[in-house]
Amino acid sequence: MPIIMFPSIGYHSRFGYYFSLANVEKIIPYIEPGKSVELYLLEVWSDEGKLIRRFRPFIRLQSLIGEHYEGYIVKHVSLPYDLTSKYNILDGYKVNVILTKYSDTLLLPYELKPLDEESRKLAEKLQDFKIDILLSSTHIPIISRTVEYILESIFRLEDGDLIGSRISLRNSLKILEEELIPRIEYSSLEVGVHMKKLKNIISNLRRFTSIKKPYIEIPGTTKTAITLAAHIIKYINENIERGVIRLTTQESKKA
Repeated sequence: MPIIMFPSIGYHSRFGYYFSLANVEKIIPYIEPGKSVELYLLEVWSDEGKLIRRFRPFIRLQSLIGEHYEGYIVKHVSLPYDLTSKYNILDGYKVNVILTKYSDTLLLPYELKPLDEESRKLAEKLQDFKIDILLSSTHIPIISRTVEYILESIFRLEDGDLIGSRISLRNSLKILEEELIPRIEYSSLEVGVHMKKLKNIISNLRRFTSIKKPYIEIPGTTKTAITLAAHIIKYINENIERGVIRLTTQESKKA
């Protein structure tokens, strides 16, 4: 599963603002310059330890690994100029990053790996919602979209934004009910019956987390709904991997 890190930002006149992959190399020594990495940018912190920006939704980036010399070779990921300029990301700042893929391959497919104390706290938060398991699903694009909304829902809830959290959660559930479930194909009647029941569960979960006034938030309601949604996504993903069900392409679905 992904690597969570909280690296410092450096600046180089040749390629701009970047963060080092030195700690990543301790875990994955085979990373090479010129290969791509996929990551999510979650937060930006100043050099004084003040939160500058939380990205909602998270910013998803794909970048090529570079390298430069500082008395020794440093492999790095450069941040786009328009991004650093827009959000005033400066030398000495820190960013909260989740690395998900290296060269189109999932990183550490059976593990969620924090690289420092700040990242460990985030990992514990994700594990509390069972998201450590969920993130392994990001190699399936439509499931990846549901994951992004689930992550956004968690952090909005942590920020005290209950309505925002529910909106993000409902976006994830909407994709499940209206886009993913209709694309599922199965070979037996029994599996088809299960999929119909699953769609009903998702539909009820959307109603359970309604944002229409007056809405009811019994303590733990939204957190429970997020966890249930995570388990549903995990259930679907596991059955795709086992070959019990499969997803049609969008083209064949339209046909």
